[in-house]
Amino acid sequence: MATITDEILTATPDPTRPMLTFYDDDTGERTELSALTLGNWAAKTANFFRDELGLSPADTILVDLPEHWQTVAILLGAWWAGIGVVLPGDSVDTPRAVVTWTGGLDSYPDAEEIVVASLDPFGLG
Repeated sequence: MATITDEILTATPDPTRPMLTFYDDDTGERTELSALTLGNWAAKTANFFRDELGLSPADTILVDLPEHWQTVAILLGAWWAGIGVVLPGDSVDTPRAVVTWTGGLDSYPDAEEIVVASLDPFGLG
């Protein structure tokens, strides 16, 4: 069965052409990702969730990130792995992991696992 990630990443006839362009007016950042590149990020994220954090389709993660291209890759990766995603303010029992950024770190002192996205323009660690 195809996932939402499969559907999105195969929707373009040319996977090498730009699929996502992110602009940050505050920093002047402009990042352009093809379906192949976005798919690679999503696959690495899905593998990280499964292999490194041990998450399964029975688990839920909370994603608390600003609008950013890495947020898209993280959401696609979670959906690809079959992991449930909730957003801040959603009613949910304790999620297995929280994905946030440095600005949201102090909001989750009781989280079992915290993953911090760098939100660096080049995706650096």
